[in-house]
Amino acid sequence: MNKINPFIFPGIADEVRKSYVCEFKTWNGLTLEIILETSSFVCGVDKDLIVSKSRKHEIVRARTIFMIASRALIRIGVVQVGNFINRNHSTVSASYKRHNSWMCTYDEYAHLYNKTIKNCAKHIITYDC
Repeated sequence: MNKINPFIFPGIADEVRKSYVCEFKTWNGLTLEIILETSSFVCGVDKDLIVSKSRKHEIVRARTIFMIASRALIRIGVVQVGNFINRNHSTVSASYKRHNSWMCTYDEYAHLYNKTIKNCAKHIITYDC
């Protein structure tokens, strides 16, 4: 079966588009790799450390930003994000509670998260559907 690129052919149903997003890990030109590199750069943490098992605060903060930004920007499931960084889906789900708490409590975390989202937005390609 020939695959139709949903980013070229406008008017494809959202269900079909979501299946391509999960397969190619991309949405409007943004990929998990780009989000990982951006969160790594913004937080000043090596991207290999983000996917490591380290529990250092700086690394956990960068990893949380990556997980939340991925879900917000690419719209893929917790399983796909977890698989990308070698984590369980429950780890990605638990990051929401941590994220909401840190956004209200730590100005530095909120600044890093917003800066990551802003930098990732530069990679988004807009198109009419």
